[in-house]
Amino acid sequence: VPNLNYSLIPRPYKDPASPACVVQPSMRGKMLSMNLNTADSWKNKKITVLAGGVGAARFLYGLQNIHQPDLITAVCNVGDDLLWNGLHICPDIDTLIYTLAEVEGDFGWGIQNDSQDTLDELEALGEERWFQIGNRDLA
Repeated sequence: VPNLNYSLIPRPYKDPASPACVVQPSMRGKMLSMNLNTADSWKNKKITVLAGGVGAARFLYGLQNIHQPDLITAVCNVGDDLLWNGLHICPDIDTLIYTLAEVEGDFGWGIQNDSQDTLDELEALGEERWFQIGNRDLA
């Protein structure tokens, strides 16, 4: 079992009727530590992660290995989405999906061993090749 000790900065205290995970005013700004191997209070909790890019995808991959995947929600960045040759491209969503499916490329994006024949043909027709996307990724 991996060592899963994490330190958390508590969120501000709001209301005495709030859940037990809310930190009392006297603890505001202090670091809390808990061992996720033994902390039963977090095991059935829903977790929402703001996700964007390779780092978030790798974090979620690790998280789903130590927490129930059906209790994890990812809110994924769409700020980098673009329209390219008539296709709506969502790079952060793709990176997250490919990482969780264990098919991500060597650089953390794209699909492993994907060819770029389509890009080669578009380039031969005069299209700029500033955006790297593979055939399987396009499909």
